[in-house]
Amino acid sequence: MNRILAVIEETVNKTTINDFRQYLSGLPTYSKWVICSDYCIDDPNKPNDTATFTIIPYYDDFNNIQTKISDIAPTDIKNTRSIRQDFLNYHKSGKIFHFAYIFGKRCNHVLKNHAKEDIVSYLNETIKMLEKWKINTPCNKDYFEKIIKKIKALIQESNKKSFNQNLLKKIMISNLLAAYTAYLLSKETKVEIIGWFSDRDEIISSFQRIVFDFFHMNYHCLCDRDKIDDSKIKLVITDPTQNGNKNKLWYDELNRLPDFITGTLSDFDFTKNIVSKAKFSTMLEGCIADNDKISILKLYLVSGAFKCERVMVNNI
Repeated sequence: MNRILAVIEETVNKTTINDFRQYLSGLPTYSKWVICSDYCIDDPNKPNDTATFTIIPYYDDFNNIQTKISDIAPTDIKNTRSIRQDFLNYHKSGKIFHFAYIFGKRCNHVLKNHAKEDIVSYLNETIKMLEKWKINTPCNKDYFEKIIKKIKALIQESNKKSFNQNLLKKIMISNLLAAYTAYLLSKETKVEIIGWFSDRDEIISSFQRIVFDFFHMNYHCLCDRDKIDDSKIKLVITDPTQNGNKNKLWYDELNRLPDFITGTLSDFDFTKNIVSKAKFSTMLEGCIADNDKISILKLYLVSGAFKCERVMVNNI
């Protein structure tokens, strides 16, 4: 995973970081932020596997933000026939920023070299790191021990014939991208609280929700690497069904923002330059094209080496 992160950072530090800084400079100073994420992975009817992480500042009460989004986008893109102009305008308003990742089909372009043995080795190294953290930060010893137990259970699970190795790979990449997004916020602006509001998905619910533990660890490691003091920054993980309704996210309206980006990019055949429905064309032309508040990052392999490039979409 470190190799994947390295090529992402190298690419982001070219043009994307300038766009992101420009986005932040156009906002008042906010201390509370939300990262909403949505995924379209392993859909055989789509040309791309895609994940989007959308940054939203706490610029108003959540209820007001959700009401605003609900007014301009009453449903997710799957159930939308046409895109409203005010929804397109909202994406370009300067309030939000999207990091969208394209992996190639079934994530094979970036993860096919990660054999089960490599993943298990990574998990064992993580246990060793947590054992050191138990010594260095004894006040969190019980928490670290809980994570160690989860990881050991996961390693045991990986020995079963029915083990879903592809799911674990998706968990590893999604938490890393979420952590990297949170790290960028902590590096580039003053924050007190960062919440990760993920779409409901097996990535989130599987293996005792270990994705959130890895999110915390990767975020801390990134901050520690760059000597960013994250001790006073609170990470908030949301439960998609905490309102008791398992059929609807309690923050569903917020997640429509990355949902529309993910839905469009997963449908867009970049080679043939076509989409399957007019609504995706509307999103491409009216929202994604020529929008410096969206960074599309394509991850792929060349002769076994990880590569990343920013994909630009322009209206002709």
